[in-house]
Amino acid sequence: MIKNTNAPPHVTVIVPVYNTPNPLMKKCIDSILAQTFGNFDIIIVNDGSGTSTSAFLTGLEELDQRIKVINQPNSGVSAARNTGIKAARGAYLAFVDADDTITSCFLSRAFELAKATKADAVFGGISLEGDRNVAGYRTESNDGFPNILISRDCFNDVRAQILRFNPPIQNISCITNVVAALYKSDVAKQITFPEAIAHSEDRIFNFRFLDLANSIYCVSEVWYRYNRQNTDSVTNRFSKKSSTQFLSTMNAIAELTNKKECDKRISESAADGIIGYLNMLCAASTIGRSPAKAHYLVRGALSSPSVTNIIDPYRPTKMYDRYFIFLVRKRMVWGLILISSLQRILRGMRNRFT
Repeated sequence: MIKNTNAPPHVTVIVPVYNTPNPLMKKCIDSILAQTFGNFDIIIVNDGSGTSTSAFLTGLEELDQRIKVINQPNSGVSAARNTGIKAARGAYLAFVDADDTITSCFLSRAFELAKATKADAVFGGISLEGDRNVAGYRTESNDGFPNILISRDCFNDVRAQILRFNPPIQNISCITNVVAALYKSDVAKQITFPEAIAHSEDRIFNFRFLDLANSIYCVSEVWYRYNRQNTDSVTNRFSKKSSTQFLSTMNAIAELTNKKECDKRISESAADGIIGYLNMLCAASTIGRSPAKAHYLVRGALSSPSVTNIIDPYRPTKMYDRYFIFLVRKRMVWGLILISSLQRILRGMRNRFT
């Protein structure tokens, strides 16, 4: 336990919590407290959790003076992170989800590199813990790629990667996440996470962050362990509410692109990202939702001018994407659902035999 002081810490770690199982949450907080870097505090935002979680958080706050718990009604992970940002006192901010863990050197290395490079944010890699054979997920490790300092005049390349559904450039694919990253507080406090959406909020935050930053630094070190085994986590749920929110995500991506419409790379990447979400909506009928519901959701997406204005001009190179775009232009919703479902089934068969 460190001495309580009024001096602001170098780093504030923000942890949003909503009914995370206590053993996972303890593992997460233990990994933060085990940092070799000493000058930090932790803000845990309790986003309307139940009695058991709330009691556990009270115990954590009493355990270490570096921990502060803020309670609020359930408003979603973006609202919880925004609450943490407002309350943060550190010169730098880091985000950790309550069911994940970080390496012991994360804060020390990120802070050291931020100071050495004068970058407004430093991004590391993410290792995927748990089931590695789930379609659509990958290990985002930068190991083996060179460190890279990216200045403002190259940010459109980064923006294009942020908006792609699966960024191909490995050493900057980490920029699709806000975890495994350290942000200058005075820059991050000027923006907020989009509270109206529950998917790709990290990408949108980072996209907006680039509008204010002068440089960022991507490093070839893995600092974050994402827990794929927690089936109750936000990323693992596909519900009526979350599937509907995909529509909000697609509109948000389209709006970002409209502001950068002069750059073809960004608009093409936005189209790629929106196609990825359309595929997920189409596949909803194969993972617990009815084909009729999938049809309703996809039709709703295709009725949005901001979405179709991005997709219609897109000329993809992959054969599947060409067929998909053709069906989008024809507004053939059942055709989209069919080929997307077939692709998902074939991908699952390939994963099973490889």
